[in-house]
Amino acid sequence: AIKNSIVELNKAMPDLRDGPEDELSRQGFHYIIETQDLEPIIGVQHAILFQDMRNHLMQQSSAKLIASKLMVNENDIADGTSTKMGKGRCMSVLEPLSGCIICLNALTIGVSLDLHPHWEGWNVLESSFALFFLFELLVKIKFDGLLEFYL
Repeated sequence: AIKNSIVELNKAMPDLRDGPEDELSRQGFHYIIETQDLEPIIGVQHAILFQDMRNHLMQQSSAKLIASKLMVNENDIADGTSTKMGKGRCMSVLEPLSGCIICLNALTIGVSLDLHPHWEGWNVLESSFALFFLFELLVKIKFDGLLEFYL
């Protein structure tokens, strides 16, 4: 079906043709993408096929661009659902949480120096903070990779 539509386009617009009649040239591709109303030129059936092709390409390109900017899985954008937490979503939760834990850790250090410096509970709290920071490090290395994380 696509070959027939390309042949029709090349017959209707011979200046777009670069090679064999059943091959789409770069100019022909640009023409299909940029022209909104192909129906008067190549007929309803072929125009619908090219319009569907154009819409699919635009949707795919848009999804790829959006996914790369938002750091999410392209498939999550394509179907509108998220099956698992991707890098972008995980980092959007982990970054502010880490900031809060850092502030809480700093506050704990200050309070521990002023109030009851020999209390054993401070060691438990400091160990908890260290475990969280280790967890954060491992998650970032998992998502970014070891070299990406350190470079």
